[in-house]
Amino acid sequence: EVKLIAIKTADTKERLDEVEIKVDSKPDSFSVESNYNNWKQKNGESWRNGGRLVVEFQLMIPRGAVLNEVETVNGSVTVSNFANVTKVSAVNGTVRASNLRGTADLSTVNGEVIADFTALDPGSKISLGTVNGKVNLTIPSDSNATLKVDSLNGNITNDFGLPVRKGKYVGRDLYGKIGSGDVRIKIESVNGELKILRQNDGKSLNPATNLLPNKEKDDEDWD
Repeated sequence: EVKLIAIKTADTKERLDEVEIKVDSKPDSFSVESNYNNWKQKNGESWRNGGRLVVEFQLMIPRGAVLNEVETVNGSVTVSNFANVTKVSAVNGTVRASNLRGTADLSTVNGEVIADFTALDPGSKISLGTVNGKVNLTIPSDSNATLKVDSLNGNITNDFGLPVRKGKYVGRDLYGKIGSGDVRIKIESVNGELKILRQNDGKSLNPATNLLPNKEKDDEDWD
């Protein structure tokens, strides 16, 4: 069962008609998008200047559904309580994810990625990335994960005691294992700080192992 609320906001009633909400609903899949084609001038040469025309989606789907792709150009995305596959991308906006588990791919170009995982499911993979912005990842204290973290211009910090290497001329990186290292976590940024935080869950930290000496050898396997 899926529930969708789409809210259009504009300066005038006429402008509301310039964006179309397109819904494609099938027995095994659901998709929705905002189509701004009617916002173009009649000659189709340029976009109208000024004025406000915004669409906000509120989508409720089963916790175990596959969130195959949520993407926005100008706007932020917030997702919570998903346990299967979660894929979210933005160009100009923040991506926030809370109470996640399972596989996730969260990215933005200009903005922050803030992700909170209540559990790391064995065999899952997590990828977080931004070009201009911060990444904050929170995972359980007793996580079993292998972390591969790279920043061109920005600090890297973590609550698990893993060392951070500073490049000879530019960049910082971290490569290490927590516990058994089962779940692969990849975090990247060009300009931005990267943080790996532990949940305030009262659990003991799993032991951490520095893998930086093996990074170049393992890079191909990660790709």
